[in-house]
Amino acid sequence: MAETEDPDGGPAKSPQELKSKVSRLLEMIAKEDECKLETVDEGISGGPLKIAKPTFRNKAVDNPGLEEDLTAIVLNLSIVDGNKELMEGNPFVISFLVGSLNSRTHRTRSIAAAALSKLLVLDSNRRLIGEAGAIGPLINVVRVGSILAIFNAASALFQLFHLTENVTNAIRARATSVILQRLEKRTCMDELVGLLVKLSGDQDTVEELRDIGDVPILLKVLGESIPERCKENCVVILEEICSYYPNTAKQIRNNWDACGLLFTLSTSSTATARAQRKATSILLLIREYHSLRGSFKTNFCWICFMDSVQVFSSRLPSKV
Repeated sequence: MAETEDPDGGPAKSPQELKSKVSRLLEMIAKEDECKLETVDEGISGGPLKIAKPTFRNKAVDNPGLEEDLTAIVLNLSIVDGNKELMEGNPFVISFLVGSLNSRTHRTRSIAAAALSKLLVLDSNRRLIGEAGAIGPLINVVRVGSILAIFNAASALFQLFHLTENVTNAIRARATSVILQRLEKRTCMDELVGLLVKLSGDQDTVEELRDIGDVPILLKVLGESIPERCKENCVVILEEICSYYPNTAKQIRNNWDACGLLFTLSTSSTATARAQRKATSILLLIREYHSLRGSFKTNFCWICFMDSVQVFSSRLPSKV
């Protein structure tokens, strides 16, 4: 029998063990409330719905250990596809998990973020979870959480950002600055740069990225040993900024190392086709910017370098 995963690397629990734990917890809460609950059924499908009801939510808030256990159970149940469907659009489950994002313990917040990321696989949940107020608490988890918590929160936010209204709400909640602060510390770079790509489709975000110094951070990240997909996302954001604000091209041009990185990426055999196109596009924007500022002052090395970019760009495959 397959075992479910534990978000913090602890021993996995089998469905039977989960069923037993759900039953014990429900009985304990029921006894305290002097009420009677039905026994959890064979598929333990009723467990998360009962756990998530407001009565139990209030009990859990006063008992951090209980809150963590209940949240972990919902996570383990949400891993199973059949249970995802049972919890789809359920206001009790969603409200419970959003409440757990505001828990007093880091571990519970991380588990809640992981559970939400599982439920967000279902398209119908993305709007409901966004409207339930999950975005602000998830951004706060990115701001103060452990590496695992940040990973879980970023996974949930990435799913939420498929909807424009969720992106807008994240921008209002200062997601951009929080993500950049984490990138400066080189935390979960692949996941967080992926979030920035989603946010950079909004012009207000591009302006904020420029104003708070995103370009030097992304250029530093680009020069480090990171996955090719992360490099691609970095140059996608940089190209977006340069397209909106041509003066950014001057900032990059004055950094010879940055130009070298972009040229290397544009000609790399291991880079993605999109990364090659975006890196070349930035270099051509730099060339265009400089030509408008008087190319007669350009030294011979720079002319040769940009001529190489022009030649190589003509050989790139068309955009797909």
